[in-house]
Amino acid sequence: MKEVIKFKSDDGCEFLTEQDCLKYEDLLDKVNFLMLKLEHKPTTCDFSNGRLGYIQQDKGTLQKVGLELLRLANSYYGNNMLKKFIDIYPTEWKPVMNSMAGRYIDDGGVCTLNRAWNRLMCIDDQGREWGQPYYAMNPHEASNQTQLNKR
Repeated sequence: MKEVIKFKSDDGCEFLTEQDCLKYEDLLDKVNFLMLKLEHKPTTCDFSNGRLGYIQQDKGTLQKVGLELLRLANSYYGNNMLKKFIDIYPTEWKPVMNSMAGRYIDDGGVCTLNRAWNRLMCIDDQGREWGQPYYAMNPHEASNQTQLNKR
């Protein structure tokens, strides 16, 4: 038997070296700060099931958050794999459901990037954030069409 020492980040991801964990926690802090720019998302089950409604996000903010998330991911991976997506990222918000950038981020297996990108996948072309990507692609199928963050 061999003893194994692991390091656990603040969000529960495990690493074999302290350096990798610290690098990840730096990314985690940056992603969390970035995602705070979006409107608050309810944590209820009804929101994810399309029964509660949607959160209206500002399209300009979405554009900035999406682009910055791509930059953070590209920097973290360090291989410029996402540079082509940064260079062609749309100047107006469009759903990211079928984006190859999302595929690369998902395949990269970095917890905080996956969670953040998945949240962006829940936003339709009208800037409405639904509880899951299915409703972003099929907003007419959500049982409740109420905007939850009316001011």
